[in-house]
Amino acid sequence: MIHRVKVWERTGEEHRTVGEMVCEIADNGCGKGAFRYDREFLERGDAFALDPVSLPLKPPSPKYSKDWRRAPSQAPTTAF
Repeated sequence: MIHRVKVWERTGEEHRTVGEMVCEIADNGCGKGAFRYDREFLERGDAFALDPVSLPLKPPSPKYSKDWRRAPSQAPTTAF
């Protein structure tokens, strides 16, 4: 089963999209996931990395963007 989760930040009364997490859960309960920052978030002057080591603040490569709609098990593993 594939799950998509939008990641938001709340600043005062405003909610803004930070990115999207895609997670695939296999029948045996094991999961794989991938995260990408929203392009509009990356273009903001106050954008920040959710995790500077594991989720650096950079846009996805063109190849990764093309493959984003696939399940995480089918997406390229060198995306980050």
